[in-house]
Amino acid sequence: MTYNSDKRNLQIQYQALLDNAKQSPEYYVEENECWTFFRSRKSTGRLPSQGFKIHLSATICNLNTIFELFYNYIKSTNLEWKVMKSFRDLERQNIGFNDFSQIGKFITIYPYNDEIFLKLLYDFGLLFKHQDSISIPSDFRFMQSKIVYYRYGDILADDKETSFIDKRDRKIPDNIVVPVTDYYVARYSAIPQHLIILEIVKQSGKNTVLKAFDTKIREVVFLKEATYLSNIDIYGTDSLDRLAVEKRVLMKTNDLQFIPKLLDDFYVEDHYFLEIQQIKGESLLDFMQKNLNLDIYSKVQIVKKLIDRLEVLLKLGIIYVDISFSNIIITEDGEINLIDFEYCKILGEWNPPDIIAGCIGFYDPQYTTVDENRTIFAVAALLLYMEKFTVVKKLFKSKDEERFLDFLKENFYVDTIFYHIYRNAFLHKFKNLADLRESILDEYNCIK
Repeated sequence: MTYNSDKRNLQIQYQALLDNAKQSPEYYVEENECWTFFRSRKSTGRLPSQGFKIHLSATICNLNTIFELFYNYIKSTNLEWKVMKSFRDLERQNIGFNDFSQIGKFITIYPYNDEIFLKLLYDFGLLFKHQDSISIPSDFRFMQSKIVYYRYGDILADDKETSFIDKRDRKIPDNIVVPVTDYYVARYSAIPQHLIILEIVKQSGKNTVLKAFDTKIREVVFLKEATYLSNIDIYGTDSLDRLAVEKRVLMKTNDLQFIPKLLDDFYVEDHYFLEIQQIKGESLLDFMQKNLNLDIYSKVQIVKKLIDRLEVLLKLGIIYVDISFSNIIITEDGEINLIDFEYCKILGEWNPPDIIAGCIGFYDPQYTTVDENRTIFAVAALLLYMEKFTVVKKLFKSKDEERFLDFLKENFYVDTIFYHIYRNAFLHKFKNLADLRESILDEYNCIK
């Protein structure tokens, strides 16, 4: 094996992949001096003269992997795109032969609108999570991806005198709103000096929670930190992606009093931080441990208030599933607050692929869809554990999943007050949260 033969093999592999794509009956194919253009025969959209476009970066070492992953995704869409015509063209591109601003550009995708643009960014962010490449000087990096970049510029510009002049210098017209929330996130080399770290509250492979003092607002705050590739699932979603979901949730719930306020967010190298308002109170777990003789009425009221808040979130299009004794905060005046929104689903927007996630004992391992049924299951489990708290309290720190699954079996709760509630919830028979609340209150009124 020699350098020339190894390089030639990569060239042959790429040409075979590209030729296969060019033979697809789904596309009109055109070429110029260094690009191959693919235009879908089924396209019903109309490209704007200018807009946001996506670039995927690659090197001569991984162009075959990048193209194969990309083509398997894009062939099921009706989008238009272009790719470098040959291995040699990409090699020349990446040494600046076609201008410094072109370095790294391997594939360009032209979304028809902002909705498609955002979906592609998020999907590509997961698809290429394990790939690495050179930065594209003219573009904005999407989150912490090493492959996915975007820019506002010419697509089918036909009026050069009135159109924005795309100089490939990372400039966006003043009248254009960037739909990518990540575009507005500051990137630092260290935690800003106005944030003084006081203590590490929690540290795990999932994320780190820090208590800090913000000298700008003169308040104690929480910093939630996620690291690129940490706690990654089989679909490529990592803790950073999930913390970005939490940011989107907090932006939508800014007016709600039972949700902490988002104060800021920023990157420090491959770490992402949310600065969040401190909520004063104690976790439901601590509250229950201090009140072992809590009467059933008080337990029902806690669950009722929880359901009320979950319904408020649903009206905003937010499905909250990460219910646990730790994520429910009891304030001094007895109100219910919620924290931790990384595993929420936001209806009508892009979400990470559904997985089995949440606190052990609060989800059905056979039910993977993130929907209202999953929330109902978790609420019922919470009521069950509150009703039998003296039995289960020692297990909350053990993470013994098998024991918790035993608690969800009928023989464990057959002698409970709310037996019928648990049975129907765990069999996913309730229509919605309102149905669950009504059944709990009816059952309680029958026994009081």
